[in-house]
Order: sequence, then structure tokens, then C-alpha cells
Amino acid sequence: MILDQYEVKQCIEKKIEDNDTADAKKNDKKCKSILVQCIANTHLEYIKGKNTAYEMWTALKTVFEKHFLKFEEVVRELKSVGATLEDIDIVCHLLLTLPKNFDPIVTALETMDADKLKLEFVKGKLLDYEMKRRHEVTEACDTTAKITRL
Repeated sequence: MILDQYEVKQCIEKKIEDNDTADAKKNDKKCKSILVQCIANTHLEYIKGKNTAYEMWTALKTVFEKHFLKFEEVVRELKSVGATLEDIDIVCHLLLTLPKNFDPIVTALETMDADKLKLEFVKGKLLDYEMKRRHEVTEACDTTAKITRL
């Protein structure tokens, strides 16, 4: 909606080309700025090295869409055959299907009031947790590499 408001949404839908107008390039810069301002610091690594708003958006979609596509496909299939699933049912099923290394975040989410556990909120928390874990692993590898060199 913000990109629409600033009339730059087209920048994430079509890659900017070298022969595009100065206005198109200006809009791309504006769009990139908006994207960076709206992305959590923990997710900025996904867009490092991306030169256009389109490339940034594509990188973000690639990372975030793949995490839940399979699960959402199963939910759609269940609904298509007549299953009635409330948001909390979907959240519970999602939490039950996670690997064991997500136990700390699952436990934290389970302590929250059920009415606050909306699917989008839970998905966001799970992605944040995964990002934190990846960052910790990267730091551990960097530290090990530094120690090895000493």
C-alpha cells in the first residue's frame, strides 16, 4: 500500500533497464528507499547487493514465500474438501509440524493467549526465530574461523 501511495509499485513488478527514463530510475531509487525502511533490520541481509527495487522484492519473496507454501497448500486442500478450520486450528497444526529445533519459540507462542495467535503473527515470529538462528550459526562459524586462523 505504501508503494502505491508513493506511486512506485511498478518498480517491484518490472525490472528497471539501462535505457529507462530518468523518472523511472528516480522512482526505483525511491522504491528501494521505502523497502529498506520497511524491512526489519534482521532481514536486510536478504537484499544486500541487490541493485534495483525489483531485485530486492524478488529476493524477499524467494525467502519468505518458500517457508510456508507447502503448509498453506495442505490447508487449502483441507478447506477445499469441506474442512472447517479456524485460525487457531491452523496455527496449532503449524506449530505441531515444526522440527524440534523450533521448540523454544513454539513453547513461547503456546504461552500466549489463543486470541492473540493469529496465523500471520505466528508466521512472522517463526521467520524471525529462524533468522536469529541462522545469524547465530553464521556468527559461530565466523568466530571458529577467526580462532582457527590464530
